[in-house]
Amino acid sequence: MEDYVIAIPSADRAHIINNKTCCFLRTQDIPMSKVYVFVPERCYEDYKKKFYSYPEINLIIGKEGIRAQRKAISDYFNEGQFIVSMDDDIASVNELKYVNKTGKPSLKKIENMEKLMADVYNRLKESNLSMCGFYPCANPFFMKRNVTEELTFCIGAFRMFFNRRACENREFVLLEDYETSMKYYLRDNGILRYNYITLNHSYNAEKWNLTLEDKKYEIELFKQKYNDYVFTKKKAMGVDIQFKKNVPNHILSTLWIGEELNELVTLSINSWLTQGYNVRLYVGGGINRDKLPKHWFNRVEIRYASDIMEYEDINDILPLSDIWRFNLLIKVPSSTWIDADMVLMDRLPNDPIIISGEHTFQSGAYKSKSLKKPNIGILRFGKDNEILKDLLKNLKTHSDYIFTDVMKKFQDKLKTTKYNYLVKYISNPNVFCPIPWWNAAEIYYMPKFSKKYNVTVDTVSNVMINSIGCHMWNNFTYNKHNIDFNLIDDRSLYYKMASLYNTY
Repeated sequence: MEDYVIAIPSADRAHIINNKTCCFLRTQDIPMSKVYVFVPERCYEDYKKKFYSYPEINLIIGKEGIRAQRKAISDYFNEGQFIVSMDDDIASVNELKYVNKTGKPSLKKIENMEKLMADVYNRLKESNLSMCGFYPCANPFFMKRNVTEELTFCIGAFRMFFNRRACENREFVLLEDYETSMKYYLRDNGILRYNYITLNHSYNAEKWNLTLEDKKYEIELFKQKYNDYVFTKKKAMGVDIQFKKNVPNHILSTLWIGEELNELVTLSINSWLTQGYNVRLYVGGGINRDKLPKHWFNRVEIRYASDIMEYEDINDILPLSDIWRFNLLIKVPSSTWIDADMVLMDRLPNDPIIISGEHTFQSGAYKSKSLKKPNIGILRFGKDNEILKDLLKNLKTHSDYIFTDVMKKFQDKLKTTKYNYLVKYISNPNVFCPIPWWNAAEIYYMPKFSKKYNVTVDTVSNVMINSIGCHMWNNFTYNKHNIDFNLIDDRSLYYKMASLYNTY
């Protein structure tokens, strides 16, 4: 097998990697030119000296800390590159065997590492999956001779994967392997795990200058974020994360009127799938399902806009789109509405109510006293949708629907005593709408954003890391600025997003 690289993160452990992982790879006849060791800059010279017996090894200056180092590895290699990731203290990789006479389970060192890599590579391709992990505990009595595809924990010390940069951005440190398992599962709706392969290494949280107290704190945050997928279990050494066997099917609902999906809709839906959501795409009847991307087929359900709201002509839906989404949230209160031009960089909060917010003018004739106002790019109300029913009661006729400023009425309703409790759910603009509509063109053509109306816009990198979503302003993109997608700046926000999410 030729198309692979072996990536090893390390720091201040040149003697360990020499005696453990490098020694193991040599016994497996792995070409050292395939091995890339990533170390912080301060360690580079020390490792260079210690690697005198491995001159072919690629020694790369990476980052400090395991979270940043694993991302540095992903950023270094091309999207889709098949990577074998190993920690620096792996003494051996072992396979479950059974003693012939007694049938007793035991562990035996694998004889051919490249054969295992080739098998994993082919299985991932056949299953349309991106990551494979191995049994995390070197106890043959718990292991089985099978390969699974459901949500399971894949230990970060040893895994094989097709590089997906969107899954290699991490929020957690000590739980980074749980988070990685979660992200790849959500993206592909499955991960491989070989339950008959394990490894001999030393788990030590302190090797990354972290403590078990740090882990307890992370466990609580992780459970809050992925509450529907995990539970905690008490152990002798404290509390640990366990993945649930029956995982939910979270759905986002959106609307698109048109015969073809444009660049923003395709990018947005890809980002939702990457975050683990299935999609209910309501259309006006013009979309040809056969022309949709193949990876959408099992996760994007096509429905008709008329299921929610009747209309005489499909073109009537466009001026009624605000009303249409309110009707959706009334008729299907379990729905989460998302605009078709909203890119997600992370999963939505588990809050029962979500109202996205956008920036307001902070200078000029229309200067606002508030720093934000409600935006209906993302809405979730559940049974608290009475405000929407109340709003629609005041719109009596078809002409009212078309000519009424629905957003203004929605904002006015939020100010009333009855519905004022909902104001606290309006998100900070930087959560879902970090780029104001007046900076829309800069999303595509500029490496940074200008300050207008006394509103300072965050940097491209901070938006990618800190924002949950980004409203891309479809109307301004196509109808006002007429963006030429052949002239996208490779430092722009759009380019960064497309590089992550248009990778299926």
